[in-house]
Amino acid sequence: SGMLDGDVLVCLNYRADRTRQILAAIAAPGFYEFDTGIRPK
Repeated sequence: SGMLDGDVLVCLNYRADRTRQILAAIAAPGFYEFDTGIRPK
């Protein structure tokens, strides 16, 4: 069903660069590399 407004995301990763890339794909309003569907607020 995907993420919805008010959902919480917990991300654990030993490589900080990967965490930034994943979160950018989920949350950055200017990210258009692929369709991410509805972006939660």
